[in-house]
Amino acid sequence: MPLDALCLSGLVSELNAAIAAAEALNADDYTPATWEAVAEALENAQAVSADANADQAAVDAALAALNAAVAALAEMAD
Repeated sequence: MPLDALCLSGLVSELNAAIAAAEALNADDYTPATWEAVAEALENAQAVSADANADQAAVDAALAALNAAVAALAEMAD
């Protein structure tokens, strides 16, 4: 396997881990506005992960967007 393919494979694994972590979150725990950003980033990340033709830039962008959206989540007030 070429080095680029190994690198991309590692990034896809990282993307899949981020997807799994985001899927484990409960939408009801967060404000609707911040959850909507996660939902959109998650949908995009899932599409990139499933795309056998996705390149490193697409994987990088999806991972960065999902991580940023999750980091920006605001919990609902009690």
